[in-house]
Amino acid sequence: YANKFTRIPDGGFFVNKLVLSTQRKSKKIGINLAGDMLDIRFNKNRGSITYSKFLTEFSFFINSILDSDHEIEIIFFPHIFKDFMVINDLFSSINEKHARERVQVSNYGYGNNFTLETLKIYRQCEVIIGNRFHSNVCGIALNVPTIGILNYNQIEYLYNELKLSNYLIDVRKQYFSKNLIAMVKKVLIEKKSIQEKQAEIIKSLNEEMDDFMQNILNQFYKVKGFFVDVINKLSWKKKKINKFKKINWKSDKELKSLVKIFDEEVIIEIDEHSILIDANSKQIRSIYKSVD
Repeated sequence: YANKFTRIPDGGFFVNKLVLSTQRKSKKIGINLAGDMLDIRFNKNRGSITYSKFLTEFSFFINSILDSDHEIEIIFFPHIFKDFMVINDLFSSINEKHARERVQVSNYGYGNNFTLETLKIYRQCEVIIGNRFHSNVCGIALNVPTIGILNYNQIEYLYNELKLSNYLIDVRKQYFSKNLIAMVKKVLIEKKSIQEKQAEIIKSLNEEMDDFMQNILNQFYKVKGFFVDVINKLSWKKKKINKFKKINWKSDKELKSLVKIFDEEVIIEIDEHSILIDANSKQIRSIYKSVD
C-alpha cells in the first residue's frame, strides 16, 4: 500500500527561507550527538561497538581534527536535554587546552525564535556532522556541507533517499574515527561541489512540494464551497438532521445519500458526473423522492 501515500519533504528542508546568510568568522565544525535510545544506537547484539568505545573514538576524532588545523573550532548543538549527557561524557576525553579554547556548546532552549537563532549558528559552520534526523536535514537545507553519522537506521534511509550515502559514517564500527577525520578533510576541500549537489537536492524538493501543494489546491477547487455549505447546513438544520435514520454508505448510492442532508446547490458542486440527475426529467429534485 506504500504507493497509495503521497510522500512530501520534511519541513526542515525549507528552513533556508527563514535564515539569512551570515559571514563565517572561523572554520566552525558543528556537531550534533544524540543522547537518547543509547541501547538501540549501540546494540552489541547487532554488531555495534559499545557507547564507551564510541566516546573514545569520537574524542580521538575531535582531538585529531583540532590538532591538524589550528583555525578549526568545534561547536556542539544539543537538540534535546539528553544530548548534553553525551557532550559531557566527551569533554572528559578532549584535550584540556582544546576544550577550554576551541570547543563550545550552543545554547539550548525552545520556541521559534530560539530555533532561528540556532539555525543562524548552523549556517556559520563550514561543516555539520549530524546524528539526529533534523540536524542533517537542516544542515543540508542551509547548504552547509553535511556529514551524517549513523547509529540509527532513519539516518541511513535519509541519505540513501537523497543519494548522499557517500557522506555517511557508521559510528557503530570499530575505528570509525579515522574514516570521520578523512571525511571532514575531504568535505572541507570539496566544499563547493558538495554545496552545488545539496542545492540541487533542495531545488528538487521545493519543486516536489510546489507540485504537491498545487495538487491539493486543484482538489480543493473541485469542491469549492462544499465545506462552507456543509457547515451552514449542519448548523441551522441540526434538528432535521437528527431525525434522519442511520445512513449505510455504499459506493453506488453515496451521493444519493448526501441528498438527504444537503441542498441541491451543494450536490451540484460535487456531482461532477451528473449521477443524481434523473434521466427522464433532467431534474435533480426528482431524486429526492426516490431516496429512501
